[in-house]
Amino acid sequence: MRVRIIIKNDQKFLDKIETVLSKTRTREVVRMRCVLVYLIKKHTTMTLLSIGNYFNGKDHSSIIHMLNVVEDWKSQPKAWAKELSILNDLDMALKGYNKTDLIKWVNTSNEIP
Repeated sequence: MRVRIIIKNDQKFLDKIETVLSKTRTREVVRMRCVLVYLIKKHTTMTLLSIGNYFNGKDHSSIIHMLNVVEDWKSQPKAWAKELSILNDLDMALKGYNKTDLIKWVNTSNEIP
């Protein structure tokens, strides 16, 4: 089984999870991956190693880099308005959930239970 982060209010985001978890390095996918890593770290108790394993075995230093990228976005809000908007919308959607509810052990489907 794999860990799936379930965001029930955003089906469009759920549809992109497989792409974000792939090794694709296009700008849009990399930025969305940074957003997802940041939200996982903020809203769960997962370690850097376990987050890295979720993203195709990325090293913990790659996860730290992604977290730092998001912090850089926050220091330059005008330049990164689109990314910060996505981050803030998803962050608000997650505030109502407790940490254990956010991590679900499911098979390989993106279906929301």
